[in-house]
Amino acid sequence: MDLIPANNKKTLWIVDFDYMLFDLYRFMDEFKAMLVEEFGVPGKTYDETKARLQRRTLYHFEEHLRVMEKALGLPPKLMVRKAMPRINALFSRADRYFFRDAIPFMRQIAKRDEVILLSYGHAAHQRRKVRASGLEAYCDRIIFTPTKKGKAQWVKKLATRGRRVMIVNDDPGETRMMAAALRKSSADLSASRVILVERPEGKYFPIPPHKDCEVVRRLGDIFKKRRTP
Repeated sequence: MDLIPANNKKTLWIVDFDYMLFDLYRFMDEFKAMLVEEFGVPGKTYDETKARLQRRTLYHFEEHLRVMEKALGLPPKLMVRKAMPRINALFSRADRYFFRDAIPFMRQIAKRDEVILLSYGHAAHQRRKVRASGLEAYCDRIIFTPTKKGKAQWVKKLATRGRRVMIVNDDPGETRMMAAALRKSSADLSASRVILVERPEGKYFPIPPHKDCEVVRRLGDIFKKRRTP
């Protein structure tokens, strides 16, 4: 069963968000700086509570604030109440954190093809970032998955018979699983491509050789001569 009305004449793009389109490191650095400078949170406390939270669950701003409250011995919800207006202001500027080539790339593929944003993470947290950034304007559908394996499962569902599929991602482990799912699908494999974006500012740099994927430094390179590691 197709989850989206299929038009097999259109290419289907399955595109990642964090570290690939959106500079999450810079966004989170500003969040940390705001807490340190305006609320006096020690940088070490921020780092330790973030690591502790991510060991047990997917990251979410409000949950991180609650963990910091506990670590600092503050009354429940005090930091959440005080910091949320500043966090809302940070989200209101989310469009500033796109990599320079992100919006031109999304605009180009959305003009003629079908675009699905497929993002791993806490659904409410990811949804808020995506909506605040304005990226919805370029997407036919937005999907959030709480597991990395979930991205491969969605590829299997979305890569319908005869479809040309373009996967653009930055996490090598996720991408290997997505490429394997694509190979097992009934999509047009001769026309489909799996592309890893290797950004020096991203989370995965350098990217080790991958026999199943092409590697690009800039999104515009996808439309140029292919390069394999």
